[in-house]
Amino acid sequence: CHIICSDYSPMCMLQGLFTMKKASRLPFPELVSIFSLNPARATGMDNLTGSIREGKLADLILVRNDLPAPQVTATFVEGSAVFTGNGFSCTVVP
Repeated sequence: CHIICSDYSPMCMLQGLFTMKKASRLPFPELVSIFSLNPARATGMDNLTGSIREGKLADLILVRNDLPAPQVTATFVEGSAVFTGNGFSCTVVP
């Protein structure tokens, strides 16, 4: 499998990524690419999105993975923190 994507439920993607992390021998960065960069390449959008690079579009989430289920602790949209939770504080440095 080289690409996993969804057009109906982006939140399922997070659960899918961490389910694959538990079940797969692939390194985590490679799994992340299966869910991000590879779909962007397949749609010809990898110059705009799919990886964290200067000038690319990116919404990011911080996830705790030391709990029984992954837990989103912060969400950034276009460089701004739109959600922080569970006692974590986030600072965006330009």
